[in-house]
Amino acid sequence: MRVLLDTTVLCGALVQPNSINFKLLMLAKGPFFDPIISEVVVYEFINKCRAGIKGRQFSEEDLDDFWAVIAPLLEPENIERISIGRRYAGDVKFFGKPIEQVIHEITQRRSSDLLDIARASGLKYQDIDPYDLHLLVAAIEHDCDCICTSNTKDLPSTIGRAIVVKPGKLYRRLTE
Repeated sequence: MRVLLDTTVLCGALVQPNSINFKLLMLAKGPFFDPIISEVVVYEFINKCRAGIKGRQFSEEDLDDFWAVIAPLLEPENIERISIGRRYAGDVKFFGKPIEQVIHEITQRRSSDLLDIARASGLKYQDIDPYDLHLLVAAIEHDCDCICTSNTKDLPSTIGRAIVVKPGKLYRRLTE
């Protein structure tokens, strides 16, 4: 199973080392599932760590220690590229447009599975948190079975064949 891990999973694991999020990352190091972590997720994670998570600041040493514990998940060769970043988020020109049109304008793709799947979703830009569009694109581009996030309210329940699940539900599915 290919699982796209959101920033919320990484942040949750860093803040609480005994949490379900941390346990999921440990499972990701083994044969339980194929973890997909995009460059945008890593960028968001680092920014959140520097800004502080739940009132706690994290030093570069804290990040290095966390990186070492979850290695090789965040090694450069294991980070996946996607065709969009966060620069589009909040752009009012996209409001009201179908997701596939927004993706086309951002990526300049004319036709692909990405656009076909986005079109089939029937979503409009305002249906999702614009800062999470990268997750939908990553899930489609990397043929994911699910998107694992603590923030399910800002995403549709499915995109393409990928379902959106919270960490606890995914953990139970993998371990039961």
